[in-house]
Amino acid sequence: MRKIAALLLAAGLSTRMGTTSKALLPWGSTTLINYQVESLRNAGVELIIVVTGFQHEKLKTRIISMSNVEIIYNPLYRTGKASSIKSGLSLVDPNSIDDILVCSVDQPRDHTIIRSILDQHIQTHSLVTIPTFQGKGGHPTVFSCRLFREMNAITDATLGLKSLIYNQPVNLFEVSTNEILIDLNTRADYEKAYGSASH
Repeated sequence: MRKIAALLLAAGLSTRMGTTSKALLPWGSTTLINYQVESLRNAGVELIIVVTGFQHEKLKTRIISMSNVEIIYNPLYRTGKASSIKSGLSLVDPNSIDDILVCSVDQPRDHTIIRSILDQHIQTHSLVTIPTFQGKGGHPTVFSCRLFREMNAITDATLGLKSLIYNQPVNLFEVSTNEILIDLNTRADYEKAYGSASH
């Protein structure tokens, strides 16, 4: 059985959402951060690493007691996503983890979607798997730990994980739902998705 780790990125400033971290916004009967953690857990992810930054203490109190969840604070969270990814990777042992799923807290996904992406990635022995809907790339992305060193070398100046993806064979996995395209960048995005998503 392949072992999966997930990097759940929740460090952003949420500048377009107001003063509250996106991670703490309501999502169904819970919050985005809790929903994401439960989805990852229900999808069979063995290790969930939550990378925090903005409002770290508030997020920490929400998830401190959850099993198989590690929390790491990224003091450089204002510099971009690459530093958060590398912070999360510091808690991953590539000798005991086979694949790494990367997702953001503002991209909520049902556990069945996550599981189908993981299964496709594993069955095809892919280095990188990206879900698509009607040909458009979405999230989350799954990376084989064979790329662990390359993931640790990314910088925002060189487009972060995008630069890595551009230089690797990518498994594009077409799915039947546009949920993989949901990205809660603005208050309007959040309100639209909250009203229509299956949570």
